Amino acid sequence: MAAYLLDELDEGAIASTARDVVNDQLTYMNEELKTLADHFRATLESETEKHIAAITASTKNLNASPNRSFKDALLNGNPVLPSTDPRILAREGIKAWQILLDFPIDSRTRELSQSNILKKFNEAIVDAGRNTSQHRLRSVEKMINKGVLGEFLTDEGAKWFAQQHNTDNFITALGPLGRGLSIRKWNHPVIAYYVPLHLNTSNPDSITEIEEVNGIQEGELLRIHWAKLPAR
Repeated sequence: MAAYLLDELDEGAIASTARDVVNDQLTYMNEELKTLADHFRATLESETEKHIAAITASTKNLNASPNRSFKDALLNGNPVLPSTDPRILAREGIKAWQILLDFPIDSRTRELSQSNILKKFNEAIVDAGRNTSQHRLRSVEKMINKGVLGEFLTDEGAKWFAQQHNTDNFITALGPLGRGLSIRKWNHPVIAYYVPLHLNTSNPDSITEIEEVNGIQEGELLRIHWAKLPAR
């Protein structure tokens, strides 16, 4: 009789745990859907404003110069035109809002669910001096390599986190959870035109000079190399 009661107790505990896991996942999915809808709405509003501004500028140019063709007015008005495959632009835009966090092997993040990690990260953002309405993370995903991939809800949040002192404040706000945490950045290849042939790509000072002249944050350029050898 005692063994039978213990079996029933064990099954009840398992059912309770399973129920908690399901409820946790449902809560996480509801938050994901809400933030995703907010993200799409904000993106649509931003893109709409850009296109309206471009059309308005082009129309003014056309009215100012009636002898010019509409095509010339559009070209000189610098409208927002797709410069490449929209799918590529969308993918790169999403990457710009993402962060990669590497945790040590003994980190507590291994034991936490994705919804709990997201909650603690957003709490750390608030403790670091920002607000969750504009700077919060939309989602997090535990990676196979034991890292965590996070995605911000807005462009402002991603730009805020990109500043080193804000990143340091975020790690400090995580407390014990942030011990040993390191941030990895996405690498984006960029082609620069009309570069002087005497540029020494192996000299670190060249990278520093390019960052200073172009107003690029220090450390943003990882390396430079020729797309085609100068001899060609």
